[in-house]
Amino acid sequence: NSTDFTASDISVTGGTLSALSGSNATYNATFTPSPGFSGAATISVAQGEFNDAQGNSNTEDTLTLTVNTQRPSITIVVDDTILGDAETANVTFTLSANSSDFNSSDVVAVGGTLSGFSGSGSNYTAVFTPTANSTAAGRINVAANTFTDANGNDNLEGGSSTITIDTEAPTATISVAPATLGSGQNAAVTFNLSEPSTDFSLDDVAVKGGTLSGFAGNGSVYTAIFTPSDGVSGNATLQIGAGTFTDALGNDNKLSNQATIAVDSTPPTIDITSNVGNLSTGQTANINFTLSENSTDFTRDDINVTGGTLGTLSGSNATYNATFTPFPSFSGAATISVAQ
Repeated sequence: NSTDFTASDISVTGGTLSALSGSNATYNATFTPSPGFSGAATISVAQGEFNDAQGNSNTEDTLTLTVNTQRPSITIVVDDTILGDAETANVTFTLSANSSDFNSSDVVAVGGTLSGFSGSGSNYTAVFTPTANSTAAGRINVAANTFTDANGNDNLEGGSSTITIDTEAPTATISVAPATLGSGQNAAVTFNLSEPSTDFSLDDVAVKGGTLSGFAGNGSVYTAIFTPSDGVSGNATLQIGAGTFTDALGNDNKLSNQATIAVDSTPPTIDITSNVGNLSTGQTANINFTLSENSTDFTRDDINVTGGTLGTLSGSNATYNATFTPFPSFSGAATISVAQ
């Protein structure tokens, strides 16, 4: 028996000892291992720390405990951190200690989904598929306290590096100026892409009613010149088909808008008629000019006259008239004409 054995006589490593109680020859206490400690903890009493009733000093003794309170960590590695449409990444999960309860429900995939989860012990794998039509960044996380090691220690939080995602199909907008063309005129065409492209070319543009030339540009802005085909009258169109070019991540483009150009390269015609076919002295003829299309610049100066004179031209748009008066003493064929 001892009357002077106390907690101060006890040396502890790898944890703490609390609540020493007892008397005479029997004592007990509670040992609590230090958080994050892994190894051999010791509880010892050195020689000469206490005495028995006769004053004899104690001998030494040590108790060794195997302790592992180290929380398992997890390392998440993604083999491709830049993903486009139809691309996936392989994901590797490496645990610092074996686990029997780590599973796919412990993993949170941001910006996509996980599939094909497999593995055991400390090594696991899965496949990450990014969300369609998205440019939001992705990441794969495992929260703290979702799985345990063989000693029941809860895990620490772990996460992957950020995954750059672009599964959004690039778009193209076509604009033209001017949008109405006559014979001999051209239009400037601009192609604005929503994302830079290195494989967009003139061959990607479907053209009806004319041709494109002078193609230039890079990145996301390109230009060209539209020339209508000879004799075309109506709407010419320009459009970029779906899947004709790609962005930097290989995403195929969407169908563009259809740019329309009103084209009239057919020369207008003119029909000249007279109310009479024969004239004698003192007579005049009413001459009518009927144009195939409206005109704002048809004037008297456009008309050639032989054998007489033409009075004031009146009318507008496509219909005009004037009075023809033959020269005195003229005999023959008088003519009224408009040259090309």
